[in-house]
Amino acid sequence: MKHIVFIWIVSVMAGGIVSSHLLAQEQVFNKPFIGTVKTLVDESGQETSFFVPIGAPDMQEYIVQQQLWKRENIETYLSLFQTEPDPDVRRHLLFELGFATAEQAEKVMNALLLLMEQESDETVRQEYLSCLSSLALHAGMSDGSILKIVNALTQRMQGDQSWNVKLHAANILVWYGQEQGLELIEQAIKNKINLQPEILYILPLTLQRLGNQKAKALLLDINMQTHDDTLKLHALWSLYQLGLSDENEVFQDAESIARSSSDVKSRLYAISALQQVVREHAELNEKITETLQHILKEEQDEHVKKHLQMLNQEKEEGCDEPL
Repeated sequence: MKHIVFIWIVSVMAGGIVSSHLLAQEQVFNKPFIGTVKTLVDESGQETSFFVPIGAPDMQEYIVQQQLWKRENIETYLSLFQTEPDPDVRRHLLFELGFATAEQAEKVMNALLLLMEQESDETVRQEYLSCLSSLALHAGMSDGSILKIVNALTQRMQGDQSWNVKLHAANILVWYGQEQGLELIEQAIKNKINLQPEILYILPLTLQRLGNQKAKALLLDINMQTHDDTLKLHALWSLYQLGLSDENEVFQDAESIARSSSDVKSRLYAISALQQVVREHAELNEKITETLQHILKEEQDEHVKKHLQMLNQEKEEGCDEPL
């Protein structure tokens, strides 16, 4: 299943390019649908209710390479960012600044926290949040600095004028154990607030990661009431991951959407959902293959037809890689 997901990596490298957290065994635990996390400690040494994900080793090399390549340019990026008028360029510079190393991260963080208050473009404010989170997760910052970033993101979630920014912050903060965004998600869904697709469609996954009773109830509401077929599929898949629906329900709804949705993107997403069900439940392979063949015969959109034809070709060639 192709979800828009946040992949958080804490990089470690000998020589101090990227410092790692010193982990006491009792501070490390597994968080469902997030992975291994470390409890954050405040300035007095007391454990907080927040945590930070511990990076996957197979991604550390990539992050370290990016930090090494960009290390000499971080100061230049920060200087350019402060005077750049083009929002598109500012967003790109924020992406680059997210690869600052440990010795650069504090300066970058402090500058961004001040500049963010003056930012008028909501898409750039969203990128601020992503950049700050990258620093918290990639740069080996102290617990105190990470908590400072968590606090800044929480303030933005609570006080920003844009719902897209609020919910982008909420989607990020769940990775740190900040669960207050659930109330905002509920308001946005029930009031049918217009959101950017990349913000809207990750909300079910955020609810899945929260995993409490209220989050589960909201997922059920989304699945039953939404008229957005793509959002419905995301909610259904999260319910399936939580054990609140089964593969047959996913199959039935995905088949219905793949056949009859008026939205091309929803039909494509439904086809991908059917493929994922096959990967996890081989006993449904024949049934789903037959369904996809029927859909191909009926489909009028060329993009969807080409996608289905590609699936057929890959099946004939014995390729079972995720699309």
